[in-house]
Amino acid sequence: MTLIIDLLVVLLLGACVSRFALTALGLRAVTKLERLVDIETLATSRWPRVSLIVPARDEAATIEGAVESKLRQDYPDLEMVLVDDRSTDGTAAVADMFASRDSRVRAQHIVELPHGWLGKVHALHRAVAQSRGEWILFSDGDVSLAPTAVRRAVAFAEHRKLDLLTVVPEFLPVSLAIDVAMADLIRSLLPLLQPDRIESSRSTLSAGGGAFMLVRRSAYERTPGLAALKLEVLDDMAFGQLVKETGGRCGVAIGRGLVRLAFYTSVSDFARGTEKAYASVGRCSLTRLFAFAAISVVVNLSPLFAAAAPFLPSWMRVSAAVVLAFDLAGSVMMSLSVGGRAVPALLAPLGMLLTAPLLVRSAWLAIVRGGIVWRGTLYRTTELRTGMRYRFPWERRLPIASDANGRT
Repeated sequence: MTLIIDLLVVLLLGACVSRFALTALGLRAVTKLERLVDIETLATSRWPRVSLIVPARDEAATIEGAVESKLRQDYPDLEMVLVDDRSTDGTAAVADMFASRDSRVRAQHIVELPHGWLGKVHALHRAVAQSRGEWILFSDGDVSLAPTAVRRAVAFAEHRKLDLLTVVPEFLPVSLAIDVAMADLIRSLLPLLQPDRIESSRSTLSAGGGAFMLVRRSAYERTPGLAALKLEVLDDMAFGQLVKETGGRCGVAIGRGLVRLAFYTSVSDFARGTEKAYASVGRCSLTRLFAFAAISVVVNLSPLFAAAAPFLPSWMRVSAAVVLAFDLAGSVMMSLSVGGRAVPALLAPLGMLLTAPLLVRSAWLAIVRGGIVWRGTLYRTTELRTGMRYRFPWERRLPIASDANGRT
């Protein structure tokens, strides 16, 4: 029994230290990340053309408002390629309606998905070929933009001489359960968004996000393109690595007040969204996914458990209480920095209690189905494994650009 308690003490101590370090890194990111809303956009003689690419599949319920917000941009030279990707609802009609009434919009209809492609990646690939802008802006069909968002983003990217700019969106409140899960996601994401390291050519750290990702066309053309990522579930993050590996200068900023979305609209929607987790955070490995879920739960809850555990020495309980207070305060600061709310942020350590069972569910579904079902299409596990290109910061680096022909 003494040995078990000693091992538990070591586990809790290591988990508390890890939680403290992650919160410290997240707060470091908060202090260094710039907000687009604070960017000065002085008048200029020439604004480069921006091609705004919006992929959509069965999003008739939300896409109209999102597209209208994108077309209300005050940017002087904007075109939009609105891609209807095999929709079975009214999305195609909405795309045609916008194209008929606004000369800046071109509707592109995809009726068949080629074998060996993820639907969204294929839609983006096709749209890029139809675009003409000096800058390409990828933004999902459920993302709303404030009128100055594109102008501020281009001004920021041009001023910093960036080739790719990723903007962290503001997650709109949905319900307490979803907001807690999103607060946990924010405090898990921000430690990876160290802007000085992302911009530095000496660091391999990069960023990418489908809500708002602006890339210079010349930088895009230096890469193998989205064809190199045709079966990568983490396509946006992998694209950020792809640009950096081919010599592009990358950056990240906070889009609070300018870039908004409701990531998930309900717990059932959240459950469906996590069905990709087996191939994203799990990288098609049961061991890796279960380890990620278990470690996340332990690290998140260790300060709370250690502060209340009667078998621990008093110095450790006090230290754990300090870590817990620091973690909760940091969670609130991180959430508020990107437009979140304080109460869900205070409950963020409990977020993995909702997420972890859904991660296990995603593995079970993948085994039963033989792969990931996404937007009505089954992608076999064997295919997804060969298409994986993204590498997390703690993984061995494999150049994405060298894998454009499908080699791993």
